[in-house]
Amino acid sequence: MTLRLDSPIFNALKATLHPALIDGFAKLEGVVTRQRKVDMVVLVWTVVLGFSGGSRRTLTSLRRTYEQMAGHTLSASSFQGRLTPSFTALIRRLMLYLLDEKREAATPKLTEAIGQFRQLLALDTTILQLHAMLSKRLPSTQPNQAAAKLHVVYNVLDAKPQQIK
Repeated sequence: MTLRLDSPIFNALKATLHPALIDGFAKLEGVVTRQRKVDMVVLVWTVVLGFSGGSRRTLTSLRRTYEQMAGHTLSASSFQGRLTPSFTALIRRLMLYLLDEKREAATPKLTEAIGQFRQLLALDTTILQLHAMLSKRLPSTQPNQAAAKLHVVYNVLDAKPQQIK
């Protein structure tokens, strides 16, 4: 199922992340050297919206979301080959642009209230399964298994972890 051009989702994406904006920043960051099968606009929209829910979030599920939106299939290597440091720089540049644009468009009262925000923090908590020999020292919720819980607070704008526990 491809994304309908007249859908509310498409209209919201187009209003926020216009294709010309994405293409322009992609060229500046060197993400696109030649246009091939991967549609950079759809890839950006997929990454922005693709990990929003579900119990299993994988690159394969992200690729499938891209394929649904773009209307064509890609090999795993073609898809993952686009997730490069320059693509990360593109996402960062788009995010900074949107933050600055929204800050400038805000009313003076709102600008004063959010004027100091220069960080975008992401939180992730993951259970790491460990070797069963560690089960006495690091017990899991499952019998005879070991696990550790990893908490990371990451500043997306600086690309640095703020806290790891």
